Amino acid sequence: SPYRGRGSFEKIYGRTKDAFSYEWMELYDLEIDSKRDNEAVFRAQTGLAPEEFAGKRVLDAGCGMGRNLRFVAGWAGEIVGMDLGEGVEQAARIMAGDPKVHLVQGNLMQPPFKAETLDAAFSLGVLHHTPDARKSFMTLAALIRPGGALAVWLYPKGPRLKDALNDGLRQFTMRL
Repeated sequence: SPYRGRGSFEKIYGRTKDAFSYEWMELYDLEIDSKRDNEAVFRAQTGLAPEEFAGKRVLDAGCGMGRNLRFVAGWAGEIVGMDLGEGVEQAARIMAGDPKVHLVQGNLMQPPFKAETLDAAFSLGVLHHTPDARKSFMTLAALIRPGGALAVWLYPKGPRLKDALNDGLRQFTMRL
C-alpha cells in the first residue's frame, strides 16, 4: 500500500480491514442470509433495478464476502467484486464457477481500473470506512463511463448520544 508508513492509514484503515476480514472469514454464515431479503435491501439502497445491469460491466466496490455478488451476477454481463480485506477469499468460494464474476483484493482509493471502463458501480456501507470518503467516492465516479450509474449508500448519522455510545462500544469490542 502506498499509505504504509504514514501512520493514520495503517493504524485506522488497517484495523477496519482486519475487523471486517475476521467477520467475513470466521463469523458470517451465508446460509442464514436470505438472498431475497438482500435483493430487496439492495434495490432500496441503490434505486437500481435488475434490467439496468443487463449486459453491463459492474463493480461491487467493497464486496466483502459477496452478499450482493450472488444476485447481481445474474443480472449483469460481468461483475467485479473488490474489497481491501480477506472477504474476497470467501466471495471466491461462494462464486466459484461463475465465469461472469471476477474478484480483486484492492484499495478503493487506488483501484486497479482505468477511468471510464465500467458501466456501473455500487458501494453499500463501505465508503465511510475509508480514510477519505470523498476521495473514495470521486475515485469510483471516475471509473464510470459517461451515462453509467453509480450508487452509494452510507450509514445514516444518528443522534449524538447514540453515535457517542456506538463509538465507545466500538472501541471496546474491537479489542475483543
